[in-house]
Order: sequence, then C-alpha cells, then structure tokens
Amino acid sequence: MVNRIMMRQRFKQWVGSTEYILNIAEGAARGHKLMEKRRLRNNFMRYLAKVKELRRLEHINKRVAWFSDTRSSTATNDVFQSWRLFVKQN
Repeated sequence: MVNRIMMRQRFKQWVGSTEYILNIAEGAARGHKLMEKRRLRNNFMRYLAKVKELRRLEHINKRVAWFSDTRSSTATNDVFQSWRLFVKQN
C-alpha cells in the first residue's frame, strides 16, 4: 500500500515537472514568435513612415514645380499683355 501511494505521488510529481518544462518550452516558443511579430511590425511601421515621408516630399516638390511653372507662365503672360497694351497705345 505504501509503495503504491508513494509511486502515485512520485508519478504525479514527475507529471507536474514535465508539464512545467513543457510549459516553459512552449512559453519560450510563444515569446519568440511574439518578438518576431513585434519586430516585423515595428520594422514595417518604420518602412511605412519612410515611404510616407518620401511621398510627401515628392508631392511637395511637384507642387513647388507646378507653382513655379504657373508663376513663370503667368509672369510671361503679364509681360505679353503689357507689351500688347504698350503697342496699342503707341
């Protein structure tokens, strides 16, 4: 009787220790997966921020080019108009 009770207790202890070891291994594996996902997400967010910055810079450059072109053509049109008026007056 005593041997069976002791064997049962030792078996329960062994099961408990193996479950603990398995849980540590599973926890480490899950932690590794979690860290991989976080690194991937963080790197993607950095990449996305850089892409947004580059797109914004390209947009600003396009707007500046458009504005300078419009302004130069407006100035040219103003010069032509003033020349026409000058020619009409003389």
